[in-house]
Amino acid sequence: MNQGNKLSFNLERINTTQAEINFKRLINQKKDCKYQTFFLNGVWGSGKTSFLENINTIETDDNEIDGKEFIFLKIWEIKDERSIIEQAFHKLHPIIFWILKLSIILAIVISILASPTVNLGLGKFLPSYLIKTFIILSLGVSVNQLLKVKSDAIYAKLIQYNLNRKVLVIDDFDRLSESQQNESYKLFNILHGKIPIVFVGDYQKIMSSTINEKFLQKIIDRRLELPSVLNSKNIWNK
Repeated sequence: MNQGNKLSFNLERINTTQAEINFKRLINQKKDCKYQTFFLNGVWGSGKTSFLENINTIETDDNEIDGKEFIFLKIWEIKDERSIIEQAFHKLHPIIFWILKLSIILAIVISILASPTVNLGLGKFLPSYLIKTFIILSLGVSVNQLLKVKSDAIYAKLIQYNLNRKVLVIDDFDRLSESQQNESYKLFNILHGKIPIVFVGDYQKIMSSTINEKFLQKIIDRRLELPSVLNSKNIWNK
């Protein structure tokens, strides 16, 4: 509709239901008893993330494929000084992550309150071995901070468990820095075969790096394209 110098129009939501169901089924397939790794290709703004988010909500008559939850790791969007492995652990196991964090905080608080300087008489309510455990834990954390030790050993170990109903999506992979991409490869090595992994981005853009080209060719089992109905040519022709 032309209103003066303005041109306005409405675009209806494009139905990609069947493609989403097919993608769900594909994600659940295993190769040599291991989950596969995929690369969903598309230029920026082509609807890759929206397509995957729709899969999380769509329901089918297959209980097995409906049980999968897509977990989005959007490293590019968020400024986060934590390692990618820690960020992924937070996304995949949020409850365990916060239990660990709160346990450390609790240990530090109790060790301070039980110290001779403060001494609030916690020994009357808590057994001595428990207080000693908290003190040792808090000292370990303090020493770790003092020496600036950066290790993901604990997260790398725990992240591998209870992944049966999850799919990890590493979004906007082509927009990550080279160091972030290298960290993502470390995460891949930990989770390879234990969980379906979907890298999302512009494949041609990533191929401009010879390092990434060689590595991606090794780790990607299948490269997938968005449904043709989402192609910009098909949209604007209507």
